[in-house]
Amino acid sequence: MPFDFGSAKTFFGAARNVSAAHPFAFAAVGAGLLVVAGPGIVAAPLLGASGFGSLGPIAGSAAACVQSGIGNVVAGSAFATLQSAGMGGAGAAVVNGVVSTVGGVVAAVGAVSTTSSKKGKDGHGHGHGAEDDGERDDGVEKA
Repeated sequence: MPFDFGSAKTFFGAARNVSAAHPFAFAAVGAGLLVVAGPGIVAAPLLGASGFGSLGPIAGSAAACVQSGIGNVVAGSAFATLQSAGMGGAGAAVVNGVVSTVGGVVAAVGAVSTTSSKKGKDGHGHGHGAEDDGERDDGVEKA
């Protein structure tokens, strides 16, 4: 079955229209889906920046500061899970799962915001002077 370039053109044309009308929502959907697909692109840099290194907490980091405050780290605690993830252990699956979930929520909120924004008098969906004009968002009169 040959590729239908007409369908692709329609899809990308619709995507261009949505991105022009809702740039922040479109960016949220794209970023959220990217994070769902590859949570490590977010988790690894954040763990490293927080001080959860591959050999343990990095001296002088936020992780080292927290560990000095809590003393003996309990197995299975949030700190232990983050350190395990920083070291590439089993905690990475937990952290990546949480990051993927957050990415999915961001994408969903972005998608919903494109369908539920009420256009104001300025016609850009910013709600400036928005009133109930008796029409739905799709231009059909309300019953």
